[in-house]
Amino acid sequence: MIDRESATTQLAALLEQHIDEVADAWAQMTYQNASFRPSDSWIDMLRTSAKQGLQAIIETLKTGSYISLKVYLSRLNIVSLKSGFKSSEVTESLLLCKDAIMEVISSGPIESSFVWAMIYELDACLRWIVGHFNTIAAAELNRCLRQQHENIIAMLNISEQATDSIDINVVLEHVAEGIMAAAHVEHCDFYIVDEDRNRLIPTVGTSHSPRPEKLIQAFLNYYPSPTSDPFYQLILEHKQPLVCENAQTDPRVNQAITSQMGTKSILSVPLVANHKVFAIVTTGTFSEYRTFTDEQLELTWDIARAAALVVENAGLHQQNRYMAALEERERLAREIHDNLAQALSILKLQASNIAELIRRGHFDQAQIFAADMVRTASEAHTDAREAITSLRTSVSTVSELMPTIEAYLDKFRQTYSMDVHLAVQDDCPLVLPPTSVVQLTRVIQEALANVRKHAKAHAVSINLQHDTQHLYVTIEDDGQGFEFSKIVQQENGGVGLQIMRERAESLGGHLKIDARPGKGTRIIAQIPL
Repeated sequence: MIDRESATTQLAALLEQHIDEVADAWAQMTYQNASFRPSDSWIDMLRTSAKQGLQAIIETLKTGSYISLKVYLSRLNIVSLKSGFKSSEVTESLLLCKDAIMEVISSGPIESSFVWAMIYELDACLRWIVGHFNTIAAAELNRCLRQQHENIIAMLNISEQATDSIDINVVLEHVAEGIMAAAHVEHCDFYIVDEDRNRLIPTVGTSHSPRPEKLIQAFLNYYPSPTSDPFYQLILEHKQPLVCENAQTDPRVNQAITSQMGTKSILSVPLVANHKVFAIVTTGTFSEYRTFTDEQLELTWDIARAAALVVENAGLHQQNRYMAALEERERLAREIHDNLAQALSILKLQASNIAELIRRGHFDQAQIFAADMVRTASEAHTDAREAITSLRTSVSTVSELMPTIEAYLDKFRQTYSMDVHLAVQDDCPLVLPPTSVVQLTRVIQEALANVRKHAKAHAVSINLQHDTQHLYVTIEDDGQGFEFSKIVQQENGGVGLQIMRERAESLGGHLKIDARPGKGTRIIAQIPL
């Protein structure tokens, strides 16, 4: 019976003697079996790889150490991913090694007992090779998936921000990093769709290795037209990723720019938002031809979908902001009309009283009414000015809320010489829809207008606090206060309070008013989170 050591020693010697012959046969089998053949010269690369693999196998057979095989398989995994081959295709190629070796074993003058012993050792070695390669490939796929997950989460975090002014460059940077990781490429650029001029605008993206300035300039100087560039026209029409394995011969690709840049293979992925392509991600190779696996295409498509969510979210927010602004302008128009009508009624009454007093010769009393009339007109003018300021104040995002309120309070202090204090709970969750932001701002402005007109206060405080379900906005002054029941009984009484109540209720909240004569006034607006 032949021992294992003798079988492995003879197998190693046989492979060393016929290494070029076996490497050539293995490379030819792999080439013929491949679904994608980048070029005729690719066979030379396969021979080199096959010979390196055989040298690693020989080293393992001689020493019993698998270090050389581990290094070879790690490199093979990287090369196969960059070439666009599936792990199953590489596994098939590794198994073809046995067929190539068997041709040498079966053709030589070797005793049958040695033949079976060598086949047994060869099978054991190949089982380890295939198992280890699949382990490496699975680990690399998991790494890609984790990185893909991180890129998608990063973009979704951008999407969750309530803003219509997203930085598209930040989004594209995440897209580039995600697609480069998924497709195992070194660079990623963009074409931005210019619908007005019916063209694509080149935009340099990200690269993990330096690129010649000449290549970058060639890319930036080419503006594809969707009507004259079939490759990009297909992407815009079908809104799906598109692969060109050989850009040098593909009739869909502009051969002039391909030749100028030396492009070998291309992968382009559309970024689609609201059923329109707003940009095209483009990457590829310059030194070798390659394809892209279904898994790689799906991963790149996931990144593109995540980017679309970010852009669509910004678009929806912009639409909500417009609707909130439109509703607010209608509300302010009604308020201006009501306040102006009230002021005109008072002025009309005062003018009638003055005329009657003058007719009777009561000039001193007429002067008193005239002074009141001037004050009424002045207050009406102030109200109108503040209403116009409110119309010009464009605030509907959380990021604009606090700066807008603080700016308004600064102006209020300077204009009316009143001590105004703003306090915000440290962890106050300012996550509100546009309508709530607008109404919250207006409630504070209206409350301060009431303080100015009626309270005779020296100081006013504004506090923002919350619990798990509600945001509480408290406006409190140290003025003269009032008796609420008497105010509402007066003609046109409590207009400002009613306006604030309507604003709070429009958000599903309510307004609480706590006022007593000589004790100041506290108004609490409760708004659901």
